[in-house]
Amino acid sequence: MPPPIPDSNRKHHVQQHLHGIAEKVLGAEWRVLGRLLEHWPGIVGRMAEHACPASIMPLNNPQGKDTAKLMVRIPGALAPQFQMQEAVMRQRINQMIGYDYVVQIVFEHRVEA
Repeated sequence: MPPPIPDSNRKHHVQQHLHGIAEKVLGAEWRVLGRLLEHWPGIVGRMAEHACPASIMPLNNPQGKDTAKLMVRIPGALAPQFQMQEAVMRQRINQMIGYDYVVQIVFEHRVEA
């Protein structure tokens, strides 16, 4: 039986395993979505707590480039603010990834209770 994992490392250990499982099941999109979740406050700024990246959908690009569409869940009342920041968000995301991967951000409105 392996030695127990110290409490300070337990969370990191579990995250590593979950990340590995999700990557095997969901593929390359999980890597991008995982990085987005990790860096979300830096990408969105002060509105990060009101939005959540929901999914990444690869697009068929006629030039053969690897591109995708990002779906972000937001409260409907904040739609104008997020729409105005779409280009900045795309720029920050693509800068984090290293090339122009996200070509479109779609905002899915949700009703907050």
